[in-house]
Amino acid sequence: HFKKKEEKNYNLNLNSVFEKIINNYSNKQFNFFKNCNAENYMTKQILSPNILIKNKTNLIKLNFFVSKIKKTKNFYLVFCENDKKKIILKTKKLILAAGTISSTKLVCEMLNIKKSIKIFHNPMLFGIFVLKDKILSKTNEKSSSVNFRSSNNSIKNKIFNDFFFMKNFFSRKIYNYFEQNFLYFNLYIDSSFSNIKLKLIKNNRAKIHTNTIKNLVIKKQLLKKSNSLFKYLLKKKLIFPLKYNVIPKIGHDNHYIGTIPINGKDKILTLNENCELKNHKNLLIIDGCAIPASKSKFPTGLIIANAMRIGSKS
Repeated sequence: HFKKKEEKNYNLNLNSVFEKIINNYSNKQFNFFKNCNAENYMTKQILSPNILIKNKTNLIKLNFFVSKIKKTKNFYLVFCENDKKKIILKTKKLILAAGTISSTKLVCEMLNIKKSIKIFHNPMLFGIFVLKDKILSKTNEKSSSVNFRSSNNSIKNKIFNDFFFMKNFFSRKIYNYFEQNFLYFNLYIDSSFSNIKLKLIKNNRAKIHTNTIKNLVIKKQLLKKSNSLFKYLLKKKLIFPLKYNVIPKIGHDNHYIGTIPINGKDKILTLNENCELKNHKNLLIIDGCAIPASKSKFPTGLIIANAMRIGSKS
């Protein structure tokens, strides 16, 4: 029920460097897209954060950490705590939107599931190319299997804080000189390369583990895709023959989904089409847990759209 829509007046904010890449260099191998938003195709409503909550006055902010949930005969008990006190909330209907890992842990603990649960995600590579044309203004991101962006304060702070060789006066000067020529990108590969599992251990703590051999396969695939993109942009004379790649440790990427999916195959960890947990009436899960594994590299819009779908019924 949802499709993507190009942002209105996008070209007013789009730098000529990015515009050139989008308009002139797409082909069968590479497709470049403008920034997109999720849109309800029936109502034409753009799904942006400012419309997610229609009536904020009815919300009560408790600011507690949820340590566990428990099912009784007719109610769900939510055990909460903060630095000052502990409370137990009693409710007939519970909607979890704590994030894929947190919601999965809470449900596995409630159901006493000790097996490893696969988490679907998109392994990521962070890289830098050096453009031949300068980026002279701030730009919006474009969504595809690679996010391109110009420099910003968040990127600069991370570079100068995380890399010891950048923590000096001369490195900062050199960076500032070339800053407008740096093209940063996040490259994502398919969730079929997922290599994260969650398992409850002693005291119901969650252990996140990976397969070392598969990590090497993921690294090889990310570098292959990055090198393919590098050669393509180099051939089009958009960049200089300089590049830098960083592959975060597995688990430091994002887009976690699919642990308790809609219409899943697992006998216990599955949701119906209304996101209700199997055999648990009025326990709904609307975060990334509910989204089945797919080839989408950016499931955030789908998670938001699905949560709004369930919210409209609840």
